[in-house]
Amino acid sequence: MTTTTSPRVAFQTETCPRCCGTGEMPYSVKAGMCFRCSRKGVVLTKKGEQASSLWHEAMRARRTVAVDDVKVGDRVTIDPRTRCCTVKAISVRPNALGSGDGKGGMVYSDGISLDCGAVSYMVAKGGNVYRAIEHEDVLAVIEIVGADHPGMVLSER
Repeated sequence: MTTTTSPRVAFQTETCPRCCGTGEMPYSVKAGMCFRCSRKGVVLTKKGEQASSLWHEAMRARRTVAVDDVKVGDRVTIDPRTRCCTVKAISVRPNALGSGDGKGGMVYSDGISLDCGAVSYMVAKGGNVYRAIEHEDVLAVIEIVGADHPGMVLSER
C-alpha cells in the first residue's frame, strides 16, 4: 500500500525587524516577549502575507460545506481549529436551537444533529460545517495560489 503525502507549504519570512530575530524585548509587558513575531524571531514578508492570505481563503472555501450536504461517513467539525470526526448519524431536531429576537423574546429554529460518537454537533439548518482536508485539496489550493508564487515555499515532507 502506498501513501501519498502532500507537499509542505510555508510562506516567505524575514527576520523580525522589531527584535532583530531574538524574539525577546527587554521591556515588554509580557515577560520580555516580542509582540511582532510572538517569540518566533521571524515575520512574513509582504509577498508571504499575500500568499498566506490567498492560501487560507482558498482552503477555507474548499473546507466549508453546507450542513444539508453532509452524509454519514463524512469527516467534519464545526470549528476549523479542532479535529474532524466521522459522522455516524444525522437527524433533524425541530425547534432545537434558540436565539434572542432582540425584543427580549426567543426565536426557535430547526437544528441538524451530527452524531460522531463521542461528540455531537448541533448546527442550524442552512448552516455550514468544515470537512477534513484531503491530499487533493492541498494540491488544488497550491494550483489556485500558484506553485510559483514568490511568497510561497513548497517542499516535500
